[in-house]
Amino acid sequence: MHTKYKGILGEFIASLYLMLKGFRIEGRRFKTHCGEIDLIASRRSYRFC
Repeated sequence: MHTKYKGILGEFIASLYLMLKGFRIEGRRFKTHCGEIDLIASRRSYRFC
């Protein structure tokens, strides 16, 4: 399995886990001038990157 696909699979598993714990996925692979944020998740008034 290629490294890129392992990363995508890992993000998918992490997002499923977070959703099962009550988080809402707000964004995936968000690009900034400093790099990339894989997942942005929120729960109530908290936001995690």
